[in-house]
Amino acid sequence: MALSRKCAVILLTLALIFTACIQEQTTPKTEVEGGVRALEISLKPVSRDIIMCQQTDVLTTLHNAGTANIERGEYNIITEPQVLKPITPQKGEISLEGRTKYSPGETLKMTISLKNNGLAEQLQNYQTPLIFQACYPYQTKANIPVCIDPDIADTIPNKPCRAEPIDLRGGQGAPVAITQVDQVMIPTNEGIRPTFLIHVQNQGGGRIVDLAALEFACGSARASTRLKPLVKINANLAGKELECAPENAEIGPDTTIISCTSKTTYPKGAGTISSILTANIEYGYINTKTLTFNIKRLPGQTSC
Repeated sequence: MALSRKCAVILLTLALIFTACIQEQTTPKTEVEGGVRALEISLKPVSRDIIMCQQTDVLTTLHNAGTANIERGEYNIITEPQVLKPITPQKGEISLEGRTKYSPGETLKMTISLKNNGLAEQLQNYQTPLIFQACYPYQTKANIPVCIDPDIADTIPNKPCRAEPIDLRGGQGAPVAITQVDQVMIPTNEGIRPTFLIHVQNQGGGRIVDLAALEFACGSARASTRLKPLVKINANLAGKELECAPENAEIGPDTTIISCTSKTTYPKGAGTISSILTANIEYGYINTKTLTFNIKRLPGQTSC
C-alpha cells in the first residue's frame, strides 16, 4: 500500500514537471495581447426611412478594441449634401485609450443628426448613403521569444532552444498583425548574424495609410484610396537595434515579409541562448462604416 502511494506521488511529480516544461516552451497570448481590431464603429439609425424635408438621428459608438491608444485621430461624415445634410459637425477628433488588463478600451458615444433638403420633382423616393470614415495613427507591438544559435551545423544535440519558425497567429491587439517570424542565422567569417524574417499582414478589415499622409486621408473617401499602404517598422534584439529592410514597407493584400538583421556578430563558439525580439510597427489606419437611407415623398409634397 505504501509502495503504491509512493508510485502515485512520483507519477504526480513527473506530471507536474512535464506540464511545467510544456508551459515554458509555449507562449500563449493573453486576452490583452491577442486580437486584430482597433477602432470599432457602430451606427444605429432611429430609422432608415426619412420623410422628405424631415430629419433623423444616428446613434454612433466608437470603441478602441485594440491595445494601442488612438491619439488625435479624425472622423469624417460623407453624404450627398444636396439630398442629405449633416446638422451636427461633419468632422471631429478621436482620442481613445486602448485595451489593457484592467480596461476593455475607451468608448465614445455621439449622435449624428441628418436632414433631407428635398427631392427632385420627378422622384418619389431616393436612396442615399452615409459614410462614416475614421482615420487615426496606430501601432503594433510584439515581444517575441527567439533563439540565437551559432551552431548552424547542428552539432550540439541538447540546446536550450532552436532557431525554428515562430507561429504568431491570433494578432497582437492591432489590425496590422505579425503572423510569423522565421529565424535565420547568417554565417560570417567570425560567426553568425541573426536575421528575422517578420511576416506582416493587414487583418483588421480596414485600410493602411502612410502616417506622413494621414492628415489627408479623411479629406474624402475617393482621395483616401490613392494613399499608399505604408508601415514603418523598428525592431531590437535584447535592446540592441536591428537593421530592417524595407524600413517603410508597402503592405499588399497578402503577407509582406520584412527582414531585420542584427548588427552584432555572435562568435561560432558562443553557446545557444534565448532572447527577446521586440518589434514596433507604426502606421495610419482607416475604418469606414456605411448606412443607406431611403428618402420618401409623401403624397402632395412639392418642396421643403
